[in-house]
Amino acid sequence: MKKILTFSISMFFVFQVSAQYSKLTFLSELTLDSELYLKSDFVIPKNTSVVTLVSGIRKRCSCQFFTHKRDFERVIRQSDKLLISKVSVKGVFDGSQTHVSRIYLKNKIGYFKLKCYSKRMLVDHALDFFDIYDKLYNNFLTASN
Repeated sequence: MKKILTFSISMFFVFQVSAQYSKLTFLSELTLDSELYLKSDFVIPKNTSVVTLVSGIRKRCSCQFFTHKRDFERVIRQSDKLLISKVSVKGVFDGSQTHVSRIYLKNKIGYFKLKCYSKRMLVDHALDFFDIYDKLYNNFLTASN
């Protein structure tokens, strides 16, 4: 009985440690309410629904932000805490090994679309554009760590 209990407790700790994010975690495994912090501010011009943050030229990924058109200019700041409501990842099967990810945000303000030339879509790809904080495991990831 002691052996089973010891084994169960050790397995609990193994899964707790492995559940934390690393750069090699699949992007689709981000937990809901994880926080995104932008690397820099960006402006959504008046009557615009798509803003290209990085075109992808000479980069491994491109990044766009999609939102509803508004009749006023908006600024998304680096200090804003953006909460994830859902992450979807789809492969593009045209021989290019491209993946497209959509990171949907709470409060329906819009979503980020990442298009990367990669066999797998990893958290490391998103770290080019965001710092990510997971409240569940108290884990903060940046491109530098």
